[in-house]
Amino acid sequence: MQDRSEAAASPSRPTSRPVAVVTGASGGVGRATAVAFAEAGFDVAVLARGEAGLRGAAEDVRRAGGVALCCPVDVSDAAALDRVAGRVEDEQDRSTSGSTAP
Repeated sequence: MQDRSEAAASPSRPTSRPVAVVTGASGGVGRATAVAFAEAGFDVAVLARGEAGLRGAAEDVRRAGGVALCCPVDVSDAAALDRVAGRVEDEQDRSTSGSTAP
C-alpha cells in the first residue's frame, strides 16, 4: 500500500480524489474493476479475504496511478465490514485534511 505521506507530499497530487470501494478485489473481475477505477482517477479501497491477493491488487492499483488501501475482510461479517467502512472513511478524511498521521 502506498504511504499516504508520499501522496500528500507530491505537489502534483490533488488533495482530494474520489474513492472507490471494491469487494472481491484480490482477483478476477474485482481486481480488474479496482484497476479500472485507478485508471479513471480514483483511489481504491480493495476488499477481499485473501491478503496475498490484496497485496497484488494494491500494487496493480498503484501502477495504474491510484492510492490503494488494503482491507482484508469477509464481507459476510457485518461487524467487520462496518469497521472497514470506518477505516476507509478515516483514510479519506485524512487525505482531504492534508493530515498524514496514521
